[in-house]
Amino acid sequence: MQIAIQIFGYLSVIGGISIGILLYYHKQTPAVWVTFFTFTSLTLSLCLNWQQSILDRNESTQSKKTAGYIFDIKYQNVMILPFLLPKETNNEKVNLIFYKMVIANCTHNPATIKSVLLQYKLDGIDYTKDSFIIKTGRLLNGEENAALIIVDSAHIFLQGWYNLRRKINELKVLEPGGVLSGSAVFPLEAKANDLGRIEDLKLVIRDYSNNISIHDIEIQPEWINALKKGGIFINTKFSQQANNIVNFVH
Repeated sequence: MQIAIQIFGYLSVIGGISIGILLYYHKQTPAVWVTFFTFTSLTLSLCLNWQQSILDRNESTQSKKTAGYIFDIKYQNVMILPFLLPKETNNEKVNLIFYKMVIANCTHNPATIKSVLLQYKLDGIDYTKDSFIIKTGRLLNGEENAALIIVDSAHIFLQGWYNLRRKINELKVLEPGGVLSGSAVFPLEAKANDLGRIEDLKLVIRDYSNNISIHDIEIQPEWINALKKGGIFINTKFSQQANNIVNFVH
């Protein structure tokens, strides 16, 4: 259609020039010349506007196709805690922790997630962070994928901790309505006192077709309740013993 419009426009210009030459040699009146140029200008303008409307429609269709490709994301258990090591109980920088996050394919096409990144701005600097792969421990009930946090000297075990990055690396194809679930620890280049200055906090989900789904996040007060009372172990395996005693495996 676009090519046909261009050809019609070119023919109109050529025809207009030819008619103009004929009118010149036949010494037409000014009224005839005005009518001729008006008709030629309107025809050319119509062709150009028609072509532009088709281009705009195509661009709009392509844009809607990209913007409509989204992933839904659900999370309920979110915490902000520092890292902990067996012999270190204080780390100033904190982390945004999602326990059992669920990502769903809301489109009509299969999709494979490529990355889930945390983006934010702090003091005018943009940050993009991938999640950590933390080491998990074994519980008395046989659960071998548990994360350990400490709050007020109490051990809290997060059972069924499957690192989100490892789940992504499995390259699971999500059919329409399919889900990918996992837990993630995203590091923040921020201390507890800096949290109020974090802006544009969001999770960015990208698939292998380069479709992007952006999900804004607002830090909730309950996420930081335990901030000064504990932390999460990330680089040390452990095993739960009787009476909730934890044995760290080096």
